[in-house]
Amino acid sequence: MKKLLYIIALGCTISACKAQEIFPLGTSVLDWPDNNYYVKDISNELTQLEGEWLWTDGSSSFEVTLEKFEMVVDPIHNDVFHDALNGKYKYTVNGVTISEKTTILPGLGNGFSLHYTNPTTYEVVIKDVASNRSRIGKFILTSPTEAEVSFYTSEGVKIYTNYTGEWSLPTEMTLTKQ
Repeated sequence: MKKLLYIIALGCTISACKAQEIFPLGTSVLDWPDNNYYVKDISNELTQLEGEWLWTDGSSSFEVTLEKFEMVVDPIHNDVFHDALNGKYKYTVNGVTISEKTTILPGLGNGFSLHYTNPTTYEVVIKDVASNRSRIGKFILTSPTEAEVSFYTSEGVKIYTNYTGEWSLPTEMTLTKQ
C-alpha cells in the first residue's frame, strides 16, 4: 500500500512540474513557450464585444453577432489554448441577402473572427461566403458601442484560389453595438 501511495505522489509531483502557463491577451508571441500554454482573456476584454453589431447605409445592412469561446485548442498543438471571439454575419442590399455566414464555431476558419491586438484594436479575418474569398482587416473600437471596420486583401502567395466570384461585402463601415 505504501508503494502505491508513493507512486501516486510521484506521479502528481511530475505532472505538477508540467503545469500549463497562462498568458493574458496581448502578451507577445515571443514570450510564449513552444507548448503547454493558454492565452486567456483575464480582463474580459473579449466579453465586452460579445453580442450584435450593425451597420446600415440606405437600403444596405451588415449585421455581425460575436461570441466568446474559452480554451479553444490550437489545431496544430493539442496542449495550446486561447480564448477566441468568433462570429456570424449577414449582408443585405434592398432586402436581398448577398452573403451570409449562419453559424458561429470555435477555432480557426470560422468565417468571421477577431484577434486581439490591444484593448481597442483587433485584427479581423472574414470569409465572404458569396465569393469564397477571405480578407483581413481592422476592427477599431472608437467607443464601447462603436467600431470602425475595414477589410483589405492580404499580400503574398495565394494557394487557395477556388473563388466563385468577386468580393461582395462592404470594405469600410462603422458598426454600432445593438
